Order: sequence, then C-alpha cells, then structure tokens
Amino acid sequence: MNETVTEIKRLLLSERAKKELNSMREFVHQFARTEKDQEDEDGAEEALDAGCTIRLAGKNLLLRGVIEGALEDVIVNELASPPVLLARDLELSFLRCFADTSRSYQDAAEEFLQGIQGIPLPSQYSEAIPVGTGMFVALLHAGEQFPNVPLLRTKSGFEVDIVGVVPSGGEEGRGTGGDRSVYIQVRGTATRLAFASAVKEIRAATATAIESGMTLSRIGWFGRIRKWCDDVNAADPDDLEAMAIDMSAFPGLSPVLIEASELGKGFEFIADCLDAYFTKAPKKDSILRRIRNATRLLAQADAQEGHSVGLALSVAATEALLCRKGPDLANQFGENVAALLEPDPRFRAKAVSWAKKLYGLRSDVLHGSGFECTRGDISNARLLAAAVLKGIIERRNFLRRMGESNETPDELLSELSKDKYTPGQLTGVEDSPVKLHWRGQI
Repeated sequence: MNETVTEIKRLLLSERAKKELNSMREFVHQFARTEKDQEDEDGAEEALDAGCTIRLAGKNLLLRGVIEGALEDVIVNELASPPVLLARDLELSFLRCFADTSRSYQDAAEEFLQGIQGIPLPSQYSEAIPVGTGMFVALLHAGEQFPNVPLLRTKSGFEVDIVGVVPSGGEEGRGTGGDRSVYIQVRGTATRLAFASAVKEIRAATATAIESGMTLSRIGWFGRIRKWCDDVNAADPDDLEAMAIDMSAFPGLSPVLIEASELGKGFEFIADCLDAYFTKAPKKDSILRRIRNATRLLAQADAQEGHSVGLALSVAATEALLCRKGPDLANQFGENVAALLEPDPRFRAKAVSWAKKLYGLRSDVLHGSGFECTRGDISNARLLAAAVLKGIIERRNFLRRMGESNETPDELLSELSKDKYTPGQLTGVEDSPVKLHWRGQI
C-alpha cells in the first residue's frame, strides 16, 4: 500500500490533477448550491457548509459517477495494472476532503492521502477459474500432483497461476487425447471491488492468450500429422528402417500445454502476452499499447461464438498490430502479414492474397454488405491474429534480450516494408504454422 500511496501523492501534486480536481470540486460546490437553493424554497434552513455539500452531492448517483470518472482519469488509470483500488473506493474520501472550497488544494490532498492509507486492502484469492478448453495435455509423472504453474506477476502485486488441466468431463486422466479445461487462480492484496475487477480483467485476458496459443498449437499439430502421414505414404513399404524412423517422428496425441511444471513449447508466449498486457504502456503509440489493444479486441472476438462480427474483431486486432493510418490499408495489411509470417519469398504473394481476403471480409461485415462468413473464414481470421500477436511479442522479447531500446510501431513497420522481398524470418520471430494455410499444406 505504501507504494500505491506514494504514487497517488505524486499524481495528486501534478498540475494536471490540480487543474482537474479543483475543477471537479468547484463543480460539486455549484451543484450543492443549486440543490440547496431548491431546499431553501421548500423551507429548509441548513447552511451550505462542507457537511451540507457532502450530503447533497453524496445522494446524487449521477454526480457521484462524474466524480468517479474524474478520479479514474487522474489517479486510477495511472496506477500499475490491475490497480489495487478503484475510483469508487476513493469517491467518498474525495468528497470529505475536497468539499470545503475554502481549504487549500494542498491541505485537502494531504487529508485525502491519509484517508487512502486507512482503506483496508485484504489479501484475497479467487476460486479456480476456467479460462479455456481444448485438445491439449499436461504431462505429469504417474501419481504426481498438478503443480501450480506461474503465469503472471504484476507490478501491482497480483499473482496468477495455472492450477489445473483436467478432462472437460471432470474425469481423471493424463497424457491422452480429448478436450481438457485449464484453470487459473488469482491472488492479490486489494480492496474487494478492485480485486473483483482485476479477476474479471485477468480472466478475459488469460482466456484470450490461451485461445491464441491453442489455436496456433492445434494448427501446428495438424500440420505435423499431415506431414507424418505424407511421409509414411511416400515411404517404400519394404523399407522397414525408413518406416521405423517415420513412426518415431509421430508428433504425439495432443499439443502439450504443461510440461515439467512449465508452459509447453508453443505456449510460452502466453505468459509474455499477459505480462505485456498488464505492463503500463506510454500514452503515445507503442508496441505495448498495440499489444494491449489487440488483446482486448481478441477478447471481444472470442465472445462472439462464431459470429461474423468475431471475424471483423480478429482482423481489427491484426490491423492494430501491423498497420498505420494511410491509404490502401488492405495492401498494407497483406504485405505486413506476409513479411512477418512468411519466410519464403516464393509464397509471399499467396500470403498477401490470403490475408487480403480476410481484410475484405472484415470490410464487408463492418460496412453491412456481408455477414455470411464461413466458420472457416472466422477461424482463419482468429488464427492470423494469434500468429501476428505471437510474432510481435517474440520480436519485442528478442530486442529486450539484446538490450536494444524499445522499438516503436513506425520502426517495426518500416522494417517489415524493407524486408518484404528479403528471404528469411524477421529477426526474433519464430516460424509460424499459419503459413500452412496459404501454402495449401493443411
């Protein structure tokens, strides 16, 4: 709590806060004056002091909403995410301290800070929360209890662990095919309102990140299955040694979500996605801000349950990561997708066409000329968004490991434009299975 109070003090003493909160206290006072005049006409004789202002303002829900909005804008949105307290936790304290307009801003702010220090922040933990279902497994030794797998540690003190991967039917079983559900638990020290809000946001972001990981791993797994089958079919049936090698290359029954108490290969970026999402981004355009915006768009896309609007939101998430304002967005969209995800220049024209088709469907949905997207189209748009999100996160992580300064969106997009005819993967970005689609290999 001490770090939170220190940060709130810094925010309160900023010129922006002084201007907006002084304006708010004047607005509250004028509102109370109007209400008091009405009461005077009805025979009331109460003086318009701070107590009267608090009483009149406190009973008006619309005014309290305006106060909450100002506190959220000036204070809460500037705290580490998710915040440990909300504007609603601060609203009454603001009224008590700032209602008296004869007091200096400095005195009111000091009392406000003292009131914040008295707000209880109990340690809390959620129940096990389901955040995804899919065809994946957790590899455990026989008799081994499921380990808590760390997924997120926020600067504001929230901790998120994966606490279970179980068959969707609730039956015991490990290492076999079939759908499984993954569960997380959230822990943190926050007000009850803030904790409930944090759990809701963490659940949505985690579900979206896991869905992205499952979508990519599933396509990669099917691609390996197809390659394995093609290799087996092409092998000489009399060449037993070759057949044995092929059998040993069988990719397994399901993508592995958890292995050795860690996220499995292909799922590691989930933790990086959440870390980027809950890291405070600068106000101006940045890779962090774009990752956060894209994740929010994908959370809304996942909530559409197969509707064409989900395709538009998935494409919008990709656009948020890979485009800049300007003409001919469809070409920019397709070319940047190809430069990021297709390492072989021979297939980049196909990648551009495949991506532009999805962008065209998105335009049809948003302009009202077409809502008849197929499930395949919707799935492909979600897959592309997952692949681009993963690629952008991989690029960011690579540059950070190399000790380079944060790449701006303009720098990234310029790099993609420069490399659109250059063979190979963009530096830091791993090979993506999405290319199997436009190559016709799945």
